[in-house]
Amino acid sequence: MTGGYTLIGRNASPYTRRVAVTLRLLDQPFEQIKLAPSRDAEAVRAYNPAGRVPVLLLPDGERLTDSGFIIDYLLETHDLWGRLLAPRGPRRRRALQRLALVLTAQEKAAYAVRASRQRPPGSEASPFETALRSQARTAFGLLDESLADLPAPEGEAELSQDAIAAAIATSFARAADPLLLEGLSLPRLEALTARLEAMPAFLAQPLEAP
Repeated sequence: MTGGYTLIGRNASPYTRRVAVTLRLLDQPFEQIKLAPSRDAEAVRAYNPAGRVPVLLLPDGERLTDSGFIIDYLLETHDLWGRLLAPRGPRRRRALQRLALVLTAQEKAAYAVRASRQRPPGSEASPFETALRSQARTAFGLLDESLADLPAPEGEAELSQDAIAAAIATSFARAADPLLLEGLSLPRLEALTARLEAMPAFLAQPLEAP
């Protein structure tokens, strides 16, 4: 590899997609090798022995794994003024609290979808799957409430990591299982997601079918 970064993973993963969108917003050129652990296990393990994506290959050959760690590196390296995540103070704390809610909602949604796809067609959801779906819905509801004090971004220059992650998680949940959030009132999340998905960085890195 020469020049810029190489990102391993498909945008079906909200974790990979968040890294890809962040790279776009930071104006960092990168190549994306679209591998999925479920169908490209051996190829993924060649980049990460744990068999997980995303993986970011740095220009010097170093490999970073875990989306949170990758984004922390990118912000530390390319966002010195803290545009995408405030470096300190109340704004940073609120953003990190929202990010924690995003990760909970996203994780519970992903596990619920996986459990649903693994059960026989026509069978009822297990108590475990039902609990996961309930936890995901609760987390998305709390996330929507937490957006009350987040100004609606008018353009990419006003985006923050918590808003980016919230929109990506919502799009993922809707696409992975349209019934997961059915009937749940999420006015702030829906408005934020629609606004961000229409922005160039998101359009350049569209969600792939989960």
